[in-house]
Amino acid sequence: MKKTVRIIGIFALCIIGACVIIFIVGWLVDVGAQGRLKNEGDKALLFLKKYQTEPEENAWDYYRLVIEDLKAREIGYEVSQFLNQEIEYSDKIEQEITAYPDVIELIKQGNARSVCWIPIRYEDGAAAKIPEYMQLTAAAKLVGAQALVALEDGKTDRMLERNLLGLAYAKKIVHGTPILINYMVSLVILGVQLHTIEIALMHDAYDTDHLEQLNAALETYEENLPSLLTSLEVEQATMTLTVSKLPLGNPVYTNIGVLQSNILQTFAERLISWRYVFSLRNAMVHAISFTDEMLSAARQSMAGKKGVTQDLAVLKSLEQSDPDRYAKKNLFFALYMPNFRGMFARKLNQQARVRLVLCGILLRIHEHGYGNFPEILDAFDPSVATDPFTNETWEYIINEDKITLQSPGFDQDYDTDDDLELILYRE
Repeated sequence: MKKTVRIIGIFALCIIGACVIIFIVGWLVDVGAQGRLKNEGDKALLFLKKYQTEPEENAWDYYRLVIEDLKAREIGYEVSQFLNQEIEYSDKIEQEITAYPDVIELIKQGNARSVCWIPIRYEDGAAAKIPEYMQLTAAAKLVGAQALVALEDGKTDRMLERNLLGLAYAKKIVHGTPILINYMVSLVILGVQLHTIEIALMHDAYDTDHLEQLNAALETYEENLPSLLTSLEVEQATMTLTVSKLPLGNPVYTNIGVLQSNILQTFAERLISWRYVFSLRNAMVHAISFTDEMLSAARQSMAGKKGVTQDLAVLKSLEQSDPDRYAKKNLFFALYMPNFRGMFARKLNQQARVRLVLCGILLRIHEHGYGNFPEILDAFDPSVATDPFTNETWEYIINEDKITLQSPGFDQDYDTDDDLELILYRE
């Protein structure tokens, strides 16, 4: 019995001793890595300061007022349902979408400004105050709903005006300050406008002049969308700056909002960093270095490419770095790098929808001019007629009462959530 107790005691002492050694060694390596982490933070701040310019004519001065206006008056859920064609137009919806004349005017004023820069104190890192984007999306839904109401009333000039207003609004925001949430929300705003245009194309609501105006507004939209890679670089720099500012001795993983820190969790952090000598900061320095190399290689892959082609090249380069394999070795990287695949999927989806809508516009123009739809899409420019996900022409199905353009989407599999489809009825 005594021998057993002695063995258990020795074993416990060994465990405690090992834990102490892990803490001491890890802390000592942290001290050495702290200087390198600070240098990375200084470089990140210099990079971020490029995006702190405050122009004289700033669209954000007006969009900020849109946020304030809509915060005081929440747009009803019925507007979203109407946009999604889940419910029909009603007096209640009319009341909802006509109650915000100031919002529409503010969007027009903002769209007229040369640039849109969102004032953010990057020095605060991840703690920087980010605008409340929900209201910007609500404003886009308001514009889209008004376009659909105009379609219901047969007022196609007004519908076109709202479509162009919404497209310019989305474009202004996506070309603004390259923070990641800004980019993602702008894609949602773009999607709302594309949805209303798709409905109008479906029912042949536009005349040829309307279609040509829409074509002019959209034909450079895809290739001129700014690179999502820039927003990823800004996100990386923001996180680097945040971690570099944590005092030595503070846990890294817990202090950026993932866990509540306690002694067991701190020990767990040290233990999973065994490849980096139990040092949390050393692990983060290596994660930063790997991400820098990954993004730098992706930046080089962009050369000479635009639009969907550029994004596909960047995504392929990021994948070739094998981030999943690296994340298994360094869990801090998994925290440090956002889900770029999902973000690229959303961006590529919207870019492809722009191209799909452009193809639909050309098909309607052809129908108006010749009295029928073309038998094949080969006469159209490949930049419009080609499905970017398959690198072949859109799946083009001709029926007596309609034609259909289809794409399997980002996953290249049909009958999944990311499929694209545009139906044009023969009116």
